[in-house]
Amino acid sequence: MMMIFGGLTGACWASFLLCQAWRSTQNGPQPARSYCPACRGPIAGYDNIPVLSFLILCGRCRQCRAAIDPLGWYGEIAGLVGGSLVIRQPPSVIAFAVLLSILAASDLYRYSFTDGWFWIGAAVCLACAWQTLHWLPAALIFAAGILPVYYRKLGDGDWEVITLAALLFGLTPVLLWLLVASGLGIVLILLRRGNQHQPLPFLPVLFISLLVLISR
Repeated sequence: MMMIFGGLTGACWASFLLCQAWRSTQNGPQPARSYCPACRGPIAGYDNIPVLSFLILCGRCRQCRAAIDPLGWYGEIAGLVGGSLVIRQPPSVIAFAVLLSILAASDLYRYSFTDGWFWIGAAVCLACAWQTLHWLPAALIFAAGILPVYYRKLGDGDWEVITLAALLFGLTPVLLWLLVASGLGIVLILLRRGNQHQPLPFLPVLFISLLVLISR
């Protein structure tokens, strides 16, 4: 029952996050309710059910039949799976997963995130794990990221998130996490045959890799 609750909550959370992240990329005033980007018609509540509505509508707007971006559906599935896995984890893991989901949603659409959200989330994570923080691994990860960030081989936001993870969980789990994320990133790059010049947002890859490790 707890896993079902976590999965449903995760799917709704992912739907909300991705909607807000997408809205942040749009210019001008927007309707208060969810709307179709093609015809700008409002989306009814029964057409806004995470995961299910996309399948019921066959990936198309009910009103204008324009194709719905499947990216949101993929995110809802990740939220469904992630919520069911994370719900049984320690508070520090739950807090970090929630924070990473917020940052990943923003990174997916904007290739960046607001520092304020990171620091608020980091404070919550540290409060959950203040008795077991790993200061030396965090210092090592921080130092190792200076040159890659300086030469723009690593985003400063990614650097902050990885350093926080090292502080919370230690060096070995973070290195394993990065190994899984690197492998997944390579696979995604190979699959994006027609979009080789478009940058791959790394925080969503880190989020999926976190779920892979939690599921072990």
